[in-house]
Amino acid sequence: MVLADRSRRTYTDDGNMVIANLLNAAHAIGVDSCYIYRAREVFSTPEGRELLEKWGLHGDYEGIGNVILGYGLPEGIKEAAPRKEGYILRV
Repeated sequence: MVLADRSRRTYTDDGNMVIANLLNAAHAIGVDSCYIYRAREVFSTPEGRELLEKWGLHGDYEGIGNVILGYGLPEGIKEAAPRKEGYILRV
């Protein structure tokens, strides 16, 4: 989970760069990762604010995103499904 201090002018960009570094670091050590873009919605609710207080995080923070980590299936990366004809338009 990445939170950023709203008092910083570039807090959203900075938080997203932290996530990018987390994804790159996971890849570097062979761990799969995924960016879940829901932290802002979660931590803007009363329940989310309660969690931040419970965890001792005080201040004006906004949730930027979550990164989940894990390992892929033993058989490795699967082939991408064929593209649907006419589904992607290049201009």
